[in-house]
Amino acid sequence: MSDPYYPQPSAPRTFIRGIWRWRAPILTVIGVLLLIALVDDAKTTRLRTAPGPGAILGGHPPAADITLGSTTVDAAGFARTTVFVTNHSSKTSNYLIGLTMRSASGSTLRRTDATVKGLRSGTSMSKQAVWPGQTGRLPAGIVVVVTSVDRWAHI
Repeated sequence: MSDPYYPQPSAPRTFIRGIWRWRAPILTVIGVLLLIALVDDAKTTRLRTAPGPGAILGGHPPAADITLGSTTVDAAGFARTTVFVTNHSSKTSNYLIGLTMRSASGSTLRRTDATVKGLRSGTSMSKQAVWPGQTGRLPAGIVVVVTSVDRWAHI
C-alpha cells in the first residue's frame, strides 16, 4: 500500500527521454528556419530579375547605362568588346554586366562578364570585356548582346 505523504519514485530520466520531450519545439524551430530560408531565396531571385523601383517609377534602369562598342581582336589574338558605362543613378555604383556572343544564326558562342567598380554619379567610363577561348579571327556575322546588368551602390 502506498502512503499519500511519500511520493513514489519515478523512473530515472534519461538523455533520450529529455530530447524526446522537446521534439515538437525543436521541429517547429527547424521548420520556421527552413521556411525563412526558402522565402528569402525566392525574394532574392525575384528582386534580381525584376526591374528596380526607379525603373517602375520612371527612373533610369541599369541596362540603359550600358552601350556596347566594337568587338575586335587585339595584338595577342584575344577577342575584346568595348563596353561604355554611364552612371545615371544618384550614387556611386558598381556594375556587373553579362555579355553573350551570338552567331549569325542566333546560337550562343561565348559568354563573359565585365565589372565596373566605384563609378561616380553622372560619370562615364569604358571597359574592355575579354572573351575567354575566342582567339584569332572572329566568325562572320557575330553579334554581342547585353544579357544582364546588376547595379548596386558602392560602399
